[in-house]
Amino acid sequence: MEGTDLLSDAEQKRYESFMSGWVQKFQQSFLLQEAGSMNPGLWDNQLQSMKWVFSNRAAIIYGEKLKAAHVP
Repeated sequence: MEGTDLLSDAEQKRYESFMSGWVQKFQQSFLLQEAGSMNPGLWDNQLQSMKWVFSNRAAIIYGEKLKAAHVP
């Protein structure tokens, strides 16, 4: 959770795969909420989960990689 610099290549790939799953889950939740198909209490819970997941250094580094790879 403190960074990815101590991970082996295989561990880093597993971490990125794990984070990719979280990002997809949060994207789906966002879209459901925007469409009015998600209970507001559940959406609040998802927001808290997102804040927790993306508050650690390793997730911030992953987010920066994700932004760099994004093609507008």
